[in-house]
Amino acid sequence: MSEVKDVEVKARGAVGFSKTYLDKLFADVYMDFSTIPTDFKVLLTEDKRIEAEDKTDFAFHIGYIESLIDTLLKVRYHCPAGEQLNRPDLVKEFAAIMLRFKALYEDYAAGNKVNEVDLHNTLLDILLDLENFVRKAFEQLKA
Repeated sequence: MSEVKDVEVKARGAVGFSKTYLDKLFADVYMDFSTIPTDFKVLLTEDKRIEAEDKTDFAFHIGYIESLIDTLLKVRYHCPAGEQLNRPDLVKEFAAIMLRFKALYEDYAAGNKVNEVDLHNTLLDILLDLENFVRKAFEQLKA
């Protein structure tokens, strides 16, 4: 993903984060974004501009994102150390990643993201950031 696009998405996310997610708990942030993966997959399925093979690839990445955020919610409620996910630093990082995902979804829904390569690269960036966040959060939960 180009640096200009990355800055644009992060800037919108930073504004939304500073006002909306400052005092929220992990579950609140999860609930604000939990429908985006399903909505995104439905929108992709109906998009005639994207080849079937690319749709499958995108759906896989979005499904993986969905699995990671659902796993985090399960850890939050079913693990003794899950309360740690409410730490402000972890909530802030999770919200920042999810705001980027929401911005990508909204751009795509508005017709602004139709280049398959850009869409794929941005999805992968978000997926990798979320995967790294999960690893880091789990390591901190063990400590």
